[in-house]
Amino acid sequence: MSSPSATRDLLLEIGCEELPASFVEGALAALPGLVTKRLDALRLGHGAARPLGSPRRISLIVEGIAERQPDVEEELTGPPAAAAFDKEGKPTKGGEAFAKKLGVDVTALKIVETPKGKYVAGTRKEAGRAAKELIGKVLVDAIAEIPFRKSMRWGASDVAFGRPIHWIVALLGDEPIDLEYAGAKSGRATRGHRFLAPEALEIASPAEYVSKLAAAHVQVDVDARKRTMVERLAARAKELGGVLQDDAFLVDENAGLVEEPFIVDGGFEQAFLELPDRLILDVMRTHQRYFGVRDGKGALLPKYLAVVNTDRAPETIRKGNDRVMRARLSDAQFFVQTDRKAGLDTYAKKLAGIRYHAKLGTVADKVERIAIMAERIAGHAQAPTERFDKIQRAAALCKADLASLTVGEFPEMQGYAGRDIALATGIDAEIADAIADHWLAPEDLSRVGALGIYLGLADKFDHFVGGFAAGLAPTGANDPFSIRRAFNRAVGAYLTALARGVGGKLPHLVMLAKIAHETYAARGQTLPKTWEQIEVEITLFMKARLVGLFDEAVDAGANAEALAGYRAPRDVVEACVEAGFEDLADLRARISAIRDAQGTAAFARLATAFKRASKITKEVAPGEPDPARFDHPSEKALWQAYAEARGVIQRATESGDYRKAVEATATALADPIDTFFDKDRGVFVMAEDLAVRENRLRMLATIAGALRKVAKLELLGG
Repeated sequence: MSSPSATRDLLLEIGCEELPASFVEGALAALPGLVTKRLDALRLGHGAARPLGSPRRISLIVEGIAERQPDVEEELTGPPAAAAFDKEGKPTKGGEAFAKKLGVDVTALKIVETPKGKYVAGTRKEAGRAAKELIGKVLVDAIAEIPFRKSMRWGASDVAFGRPIHWIVALLGDEPIDLEYAGAKSGRATRGHRFLAPEALEIASPAEYVSKLAAAHVQVDVDARKRTMVERLAARAKELGGVLQDDAFLVDENAGLVEEPFIVDGGFEQAFLELPDRLILDVMRTHQRYFGVRDGKGALLPKYLAVVNTDRAPETIRKGNDRVMRARLSDAQFFVQTDRKAGLDTYAKKLAGIRYHAKLGTVADKVERIAIMAERIAGHAQAPTERFDKIQRAAALCKADLASLTVGEFPEMQGYAGRDIALATGIDAEIADAIADHWLAPEDLSRVGALGIYLGLADKFDHFVGGFAAGLAPTGANDPFSIRRAFNRAVGAYLTALARGVGGKLPHLVMLAKIAHETYAARGQTLPKTWEQIEVEITLFMKARLVGLFDEAVDAGANAEALAGYRAPRDVVEACVEAGFEDLADLRARISAIRDAQGTAAFARLATAFKRASKITKEVAPGEPDPARFDHPSEKALWQAYAEARGVIQRATESGDYRKAVEATATALADPIDTFFDKDRGVFVMAEDLAVRENRLRMLATIAGALRKVAKLELLGG
């Protein structure tokens, strides 16, 4: 097989009308794979595939594509000899078809001996074709498969795409690739910025693509466009005497709206600063995609920064933006002032008219359950008795803002609007904070107090336990009641509370779930399923979610800080979770011990042996072996090693010193258990003498249980 060494880079650009940011993001994520899988199928070697794009174009550069396919020479086996040739040795239709498939004359076939008998075989030879002959179809097929949430057709074409296509650039090195898609023929001509450089540009080769477009005010590299945007935003904020309010969401959103980012600042009346910061930023962020600016002390300035797609007429843009911001903030001010005047107690009375779920009652019912459950959690945590009045007051008001005008217009303000109304009407600051904090937003966990933890855990466990009991458990990718999200937030808050020492000794996870179910009954609400009917299902759900949350290969997302210290390879997490997961602080210590021990040779051997021991002792009746029955040196040595280390292992496990327990087990047992299982130095466990066999199995079962409270070592990979 020949292997061509000459390579050239490939450029594809699909120029179209402005695409939504999400369309560009999805297309750029898919396009490299769509092209490279086809190159691989054609045996065309290639290097890295680099997606590029902007609202007006979806592009790809693939480095180092081989100029030719390698030649192919391979021997293939065909039909049985008896089916390929008749009794006289003449080829049958089957033999001729096989020869045709190989591209050879039937006389080139030969008969070979195989384990199945005599078969015909032949050599297929195929000369590699030039990449330029093949790339056109590759690109057309890839373009056709680019996914869009919604596609459209235009003109007389039957082809659908995210937006109408106006031009295509396709180059292999400095040579154009001929193709046509949706009526657009490929060439070298691209377009610069729609307003700042609208004339056509000729691209000589992929190497100059990015720089030539940059000179025409198109930053086609998405990451470079984001960097430029943030730099310009930060510089303009500094000119205004402040610092930029960081917002990764806005960076991503605005990067998908412009081809080159230009910054226009604007402002609003000082009087609007009496609104909650979060609401002002929400108006900027959600409705306008503007960035906020804070002063050196962290106070919000009456300024904002807008990312626009042109540097022309900034004053005109500013005036229009200011007018929109003023109108938005005026509406927000009216809502806030009306809500402050009404007060949370007024809105709390309206919760009886808001359905939480047909099978779970109204929001007012939920509030009463939160109050009961939060008290039980606080009681378990031995909170001071004087705190219980605050718990009841905070619970009664925690959902009241759902009926407010502010949350009706700005749903992201739930909780935060409640805190603002509470503070404005003289309600205790700790209660006001708990109203906002009980939603357990990951970004707020570093400051959530005990009151917020009690209410938040009650809220989330009421939600997902009620969901399971109502038959709304998540299945596959389907989670109609957002149960996974509720549990994730509860775990994030629980772990943060443990790390910060907030809230005292909280009930473990299964106990919280049971309390939640009992609370429904305490209010006279009968759930469709009893606790006994959902206990196993909920326990399995919790285990699976914890494994997913703690798996270090999975993006931790907003819970990254809360999960620090728990993350480990998935098999380690699963082994520890299966040994017990209710006490999360204890689980963290066990995960840490196993994770750190994995790198040692002794532990690796021990885990392998324990896996084998666990497998063959599944059906063994409980009970210890009789040492007097041991008749082989290897089993005597193994039991003696275990007996000597047993006390140390048990004491370390019981005291929570899992590192010591694991180390002591590996040190004492790795060698003797290796010897025990060795085919030359050890014994045959499944001896014919049933009494001997049972005794050996009991010994292995006892030893395999040495670290059972730490982790199920048989679940470790490798």
